[in-house]
Amino acid sequence: YAPFDQLHTLTQLPSPYNFTTHYFEDGHRQEGNRIPGFNLLVCDIDGTADINVVRDLFDDHIYHIYTTKRHTDTEHRFRIVFPMNYKLELSQEDYREFMENFMTWLPFEIDREAAIDTVRKWATNDGQYFYNFEGKLLDVLPFIPKTSRNEDYVTARDKTLKDLDGA
Repeated sequence: YAPFDQLHTLTQLPSPYNFTTHYFEDGHRQEGNRIPGFNLLVCDIDGTADINVVRDLFDDHIYHIYTTKRHTDTEHRFRIVFPMNYKLELSQEDYREFMENFMTWLPFEIDREAAIDTVRKWATNDGQYFYNFEGKLLDVLPFIPKTSRNEDYVTARDKTLKDLDGA
């Protein structure tokens, strides 16, 4: 456990260090050992968005961004870490659906395979990092499967997409 404003002390360690969003029994990282409960979302962006545009897009949210070892000035590769407004305890299936819902909200692509993996380890890198402490925690309620907030979100999203077809 660590304060979010100190996350860079972990993410900025030189390779080969890693971290996860979940804890595991016996320290063994596999689904059967995953302890329910997480309060961070990690998005891996591999050249599908500009790091400065992403910083502007989320200027009303609290986040931590750090570059990965393959980041260059021409191909932006980085991770954005969002602290969430709730600690969630989801099954593997619900976690995957939750992340699928979250990914539809994002205006750029992230590494899908990494995002839906409950036992994913994220590599550290001693590159650039950025924080935004001004703003709000990520509201995860619309993305939690099988809830009324999720149903409202999906209905509104589908209506918006249909309206775009008409335009």
